[in-house]
Amino acid sequence: MLWFFCDVFARPDDATGRVVTELATALARERTADDGGRMEDDGGRMAERGGRMADESLKASATGEECRAEGYRTGFSVEGERERERLGRVGAVGVRPAREVPGVLVRRVRATTFPKSRAWLLGLNWLTTTFAYTRAAFTHLRQGDVVVVVTSPRLLPWPVVWAARRRGARVIVLVHDVYPDVFAAVGWLRPGWLLRQLDRGFSGGYKMADEIVVLGRDMRDVIARKLAAGGAAGGTITSTIKSKSEMRDGEGAGFAVERGREDDSVTASATEVGRVRLSEGGRGKAGGGGGRIVVIPNWGDVDGLRAVAKEASPVTSRWGLQGKTVVGVGGTLGRTHDGALVIALARALRGDASIRFLIYAGGVGRAEVDAALGGAANVCLAPPCPPAELNDWLAAADVMLVPFRAGMAGISVPSRMYNIFAAGRPLLLTGDLDAEGARLVREHGLGWAVPAGDVASAAEIIRGAAREPDDAAERGGRARALAEQAFTFSRHVAAWRALVGERGGQ
Repeated sequence: MLWFFCDVFARPDDATGRVVTELATALARERTADDGGRMEDDGGRMAERGGRMADESLKASATGEECRAEGYRTGFSVEGERERERLGRVGAVGVRPAREVPGVLVRRVRATTFPKSRAWLLGLNWLTTTFAYTRAAFTHLRQGDVVVVVTSPRLLPWPVVWAARRRGARVIVLVHDVYPDVFAAVGWLRPGWLLRQLDRGFSGGYKMADEIVVLGRDMRDVIARKLAAGGAAGGTITSTIKSKSEMRDGEGAGFAVERGREDDSVTASATEVGRVRLSEGGRGKAGGGGGRIVVIPNWGDVDGLRAVAKEASPVTSRWGLQGKTVVGVGGTLGRTHDGALVIALARALRGDASIRFLIYAGGVGRAEVDAALGGAANVCLAPPCPPAELNDWLAAADVMLVPFRAGMAGISVPSRMYNIFAAGRPLLLTGDLDAEGARLVREHGLGWAVPAGDVASAAEIIRGAAREPDDAAERGGRARALAEQAFTFSRHVAAWRALVGERGGQ
């Protein structure tokens, strides 16, 4: 059975939650189809993104007492074991009030869910959630299961990885952010003894995993260094995504896998997701660790998003953006992002009447931006857009700005860029130039990448986009083409299907 251990099932508005939930649902549907389509229907069809995620929904089952509005799903019972055998394909463990996930057997666990306003309350959530998930791992996992553990919350993976190994399961760690490196990058921890000990502990957790799935080449390199520093057992998979000049005509950024030691290499097509070269030195058995690294990028909603003309977007007329060069800032302005750059950039361009900033990002950094730019004539401050209107908001921009802090390369990947590509908009990315996003932008001509904090260069790029709108539109067209070619949901699922199916996995 394939299990997902991740607290994001309780948060439907969380980006990671949408990624993992859609992946779990798709794999459940495929596994059911492989099993002859024998899946019991518990009412209705689910339509997601124009029917792409339509599926027969199952009622998630509890082991032990029934989960009610005031209760939790805990414990283990013979009835629960029968339900496991009946569904027997994909399961998920989530904190109450975890959602029903179509086709997925959901186990709910007891943990605190205090607000994040205070650090000690957030830390308590991490501790109680980690304990609950570790207990669930011992309760539900069986020999031969495949376990995907997501690095959210921060302490979750390693006790669960240890428990899964004890139960004889194969363990895949899905890395969305690299800890404790993120803590240092955003200023929560200073270099010193504590950071070194945390890094040693997290690195030990990676070494216990059979596979480590990362989102980009920069993150792959960071994890590989952590494994090499401690002499990881087995080998690592490394990868390099081909640049535009290295790709043959008609070739997408898919994955081809090269396995084996230096003196015994075999090349074989492993997935449909890109042209990534993977080299593996040694491989362990299920439950044996080895820390193999696999690059599987996130995807853009190519089916749900379209490259719409700016004039056709209702957001354009609603905010009076006709005839303007619009710089969009959406998604999240979190601790890994540079809100100060957004402020400085808007101020640097306030003398150009043809340029407008459309800011509809959320996150902890939004209040600072509102306080600094409220009332500015060249800035439109809007609330975060509803997911159903994302296409309209992306279409209203001529350039989409994603401002990252310095030092984030390999630590966090801006997954929103894939939807920007899918909407056919060029990306202006500020941050480390060796980061995955910056490399994609420069290799394929999808926009512009400038160093973190470089306001002058970013301002000149925006002025250039205003002078030469056709050039910006061409970059956006290339972004849409690459998204269709390399960053689709079906390709993402194909990569996971190939990974999970290795070594005879079900």
